[in-house]
Amino acid sequence: MSVYRISRNLEASFIEFLNTTLKETPYLWNDLNVIKGFNHAYELPTPTIAVRAENTVYDKVEIGSNSFTRTVQIYLDIFGSDDGNRLDLKDCIIEILKDGLIYNE
Repeated sequence: MSVYRISRNLEASFIEFLNTTLKETPYLWNDLNVIKGFNHAYELPTPTIAVRAENTVYDKVEIGSNSFTRTVQIYLDIFGSDDGNRLDLKDCIIEILKDGLIYNE
């Protein structure tokens, strides 16, 4: 059994969270696909959200310490059936994520 590292774990947490939350009321995006990366996004029906963890920045916590904070940039590529669908989904995702995200270890 493999162990996910932080970046991979973030991607998996985003995918699981968006998949479950967006399909519940009041959102009801039942026909939504949430996938890792966007290689297969063009093969799937829309709407589709492609999740990927990209840039990671490591900042020292304090001078002389080996401790650091890690910031991972997450990209959500949204493929909608039209521009209005894409914008509605974007606004819905922002509304959901502003309250936080369940991060699974």
